[in-house]
Amino acid sequence: MKPLLSLVLLAVMLVSKNALAEAYSCSGRIPNPVTDIAWISIFPIKIGGATVASFGQEDIGSSAPAVCACPMAA
Repeated sequence: MKPLLSLVLLAVMLVSKNALAEAYSCSGRIPNPVTDIAWISIFPIKIGGATVASFGQEDIGSSAPAVCACPMAA
């Protein structure tokens, strides 16, 4: 009885391993950073409200203050 139980458990583990491998396999492709990403869309780059690099791209007008302060919590 014990060898039969071991054989059944081994068969279940093999079937479940194959099912999990199929369920989690990657079906897409890895993006090519040179051709698949629109790098021009990251501009203008701002740090603390100051434009660091714009390369002639239009600013959408996000006017966050360069310095901010949070009120003290009581």
